[in-house]
Amino acid sequence: MNAQLPAPPARIVVIEDDPMVRQYVSAIINDAPELELVALAPDLSTGRSFIAHNPDLFLMDIGLPDGSGYDLVPEIKAGCDARALILSSFGDRDTVVRALQAGADGYLLKDSTPQQILDGIATTLDGGAPVSPSAAIYLLDYLRS
Repeated sequence: MNAQLPAPPARIVVIEDDPMVRQYVSAIINDAPELELVALAPDLSTGRSFIAHNPDLFLMDIGLPDGSGYDLVPEIKAGCDARALILSSFGDRDTVVRALQAGADGYLLKDSTPQQILDGIATTLDGGAPVSPSAAIYLLDYLRS
């Protein structure tokens, strides 16, 4: 008899400087049994320290007090097997393109609904590349030019 064990929850690190957004995203993740919030970081330097823990996904802001979230993406890719999903209020063309060029696996805007955030996390963990519709407009515009 082959009993299939349930998959362990995906381990998530959130890097976000705004305490209200951190709390909002934490609640979304904590309510999802398939996800485990393993760390909250208010800045890049704290978030950087969690690369060694090899989480499954970093969900990160771009505008952080000690730098930009997309600057951390290459370090994440070099230091562990985690995926990197941007969650930002910046939806302009240059920011979206720069984050994706840095190696981000997806780009969601902070005005995404809780379900859109969960879907984006799941898609990223499954190897997909979620992009918020308004950010996708800038990406398409960039590719067309």
